[in-house]
Amino acid sequence: TEFMAGILCIIPARGGAKGGPGKNLRPLGDFPLISHAIKTAISVSAISDVVLSTEHPMIAEIGTSFGAQVPFLRPKEIADDMAALIDVVRQGYTHFTARSRTFDGVLCLQPTAPFIKSSTITEAIELLQESGCDSVTTVSQVTEGHPYTAKRMESQNVITNFCDPPPGVDVSSRQSREPAYFLTGGFYLRSISLIESGAREGHVLGDDGRAIHVSEVEATDINTELDFRFAEFLLKEGLV
Repeated sequence: TEFMAGILCIIPARGGAKGGPGKNLRPLGDFPLISHAIKTAISVSAISDVVLSTEHPMIAEIGTSFGAQVPFLRPKEIADDMAALIDVVRQGYTHFTARSRTFDGVLCLQPTAPFIKSSTITEAIELLQESGCDSVTTVSQVTEGHPYTAKRMESQNVITNFCDPPPGVDVSSRQSREPAYFLTGGFYLRSISLIESGAREGHVLGDDGRAIHVSEVEATDINTELDFRFAEFLLKEGLV
């Protein structure tokens, strides 16, 4: 078998706009939110380095205690709300390449997606390596707000189609709608050539972007208080 250099995993975890460690250290189940992503990444054998990218010393300290590397604190210019995730990923990658490390790909794993399975990440890495594609991300099936039923709200509450459904499709029938998928944002796995290309368009998926389909539970993405409560509920009910 050819020698594999391994995958670099970067977990972005900002301290938050108000200078506090915020939701990243908030307990989900018995452990801080960031620990779930760290533990998952560490359990994937193809990942050689699990790196936490943060500007916050307390997040760094807790991350280290769960086994993540924190070889740097994130530079100020990419530590605010407006920082593009791809810049965070590239800065982490460059830190290692400057030290003569090589990788087969770079995985950006979101701490806000605590229920991503290590088997899903492994499947994505295998797909990247076998297909030679540019990127692999996670998608889940749209169950609410299908593109055929999406509307634009105009002045005086007038609604129009957001995009026109294909002719002859009965949009009112759920069964006759073509399955649609959304990016869950759980992780983005990118080839080295895509990372080094400097591309910045959209989600930076390259010309050949692929995806692994995940369940509604695995698609959990924590952005609001309601999301957090829902995640706690899933854990408590044993649905994870």
